[in-house]
Amino acid sequence: MKFTTGMRNVRTIQSVRHRSVPTTRLEMAAQLARLEHEKAGLERALEVFEATHRRINASLQQAVARIDLLRHRLYGSSDDHDEEGGNEDALRTDETESSTRKPPRVVSVEY
Repeated sequence: MKFTTGMRNVRTIQSVRHRSVPTTRLEMAAQLARLEHEKAGLERALEVFEATHRRINASLQQAVARIDLLRHRLYGSSDDHDEEGGNEDALRTDETESSTRKPPRVVSVEY
């Protein structure tokens, strides 16, 4: 005689009913509609996930480019960073922006 190890393994009428194939056309149509609705929801969730994934990848690439730029500026030119070639344009645009910016205004407040 086989014994179950817990209440999780006991099959109920509901679990048997939901796993069985529908017998009437009405049940089949209802299950088909429910599954199509579930599929549409999962496809929308997948689109949101992929859009978020693309946005995160773009942010990550921007952060890596900024790290490379700052390392280049902080430590000077090194052979491994100069070979990439993508940082030179970023350096030029950053230099032109910094030359046209005004220095920040300092306001001292005494209490």
